[in-house]
Amino acid sequence: MSPAELDEKTGLQDHTTPLDPANLLAELEYYKNKCRELEQATGPKEEPYDWGFEPEPPKKRGHDIVWLFVPNLIGYGRLLYLYVFLLWVDKDPIIALNFYGLSCFLDVCHGFYAMYYDQCSQFGAVLDMITDRCSTTFLLFSLASSLPEWKLWFQGLCVLDWVSHYVHMCATASTGKSHKSIEADQSWTLSLYYTNKLVLLGLCFLNEAFFMLLYVAAFQNSPITKGAPELLRHPFFTTTVPWLLRLTFPGMALKQLINIVQLARASQWLVNMDVEARQKKTG
Repeated sequence: MSPAELDEKTGLQDHTTPLDPANLLAELEYYKNKCRELEQATGPKEEPYDWGFEPEPPKKRGHDIVWLFVPNLIGYGRLLYLYVFLLWVDKDPIIALNFYGLSCFLDVCHGFYAMYYDQCSQFGAVLDMITDRCSTTFLLFSLASSLPEWKLWFQGLCVLDWVSHYVHMCATASTGKSHKSIEADQSWTLSLYYTNKLVLLGLCFLNEAFFMLLYVAAFQNSPITKGAPELLRHPFFTTTVPWLLRLTFPGMALKQLINIVQLARASQWLVNMDVEARQKKTG
């Protein structure tokens, strides 16, 4: 830009005569104000800072193919393990429980890898929820078959598990939040359950452990077949399993109570949203 163009843009005149020392500070202040006005009009020129080295490129988050996200692949693996569990559930309890336990272990890994790889997704949340419900359903229906005198109780717990989580997900999805984003003023019980990882993992572990031990106890009282049931009749297992059942029963009962609270609170949230929607429509 030529001096004449600069003078025309800034409103300054070309100083060809020497500056008066007495007015030097005033002249400098005048130029500073004009430069500030020019920056406000055109925007400051951003110069890249020279750090003396080439900065590292930002780390990539990975691909955006949701179907192939690591936590979703873990979910597919859990479903595969549950299928193998069903194949062995009436034949060999040790093999069946090993695959069921692997499915439960992967459930713990699912959330960790979702956060680590920044691959949280709506599809992954639904897949994880459905897989959890399927695993509980498979085990409860197996118990209903092994212990027919308690069949209605197992079927009722299965329905409670499905319905409470389904209504809860519908209620939280209507607000655009995760099903684990529960504030204390909404329900301190559910907030503690979903936000405290020790409480969540502890109750889920005790709940699954109780039903798995009950599955072992059902096999101990069944007629001896090949392989594993003979091992389960060893005195160590026959004395240990009843004590472990008593130890894990309170956790299982508390988990079912939380399911009831979850169903009641989620139903109330849906009703409140319906009332608000009707009031906006009529108001």
